[in-house]
Amino acid sequence: MAAAKRNGKFLGRPAGSPEQVSRFREEGFQFFQSVTELGLMRLGAQELLRSLAIEGIPPERRALY
Repeated sequence: MAAAKRNGKFLGRPAGSPEQVSRFREEGFQFFQSVTELGLMRLGAQELLRSLAIEGIPPERRALY
């Protein structure tokens, strides 16, 4: 962190939640890598399924591939 600041460079890192972004910003980080578009779709799907009270597909009904 000190080297980046000393050399006028931006400081970034991965962050997986809004809470992490807030904490890392307080530490001096300026940009963040987040989940991919597939990760965002997964999170959205999980929230939708949770709201419908669908826990998942029983193992015997899952595809084998």
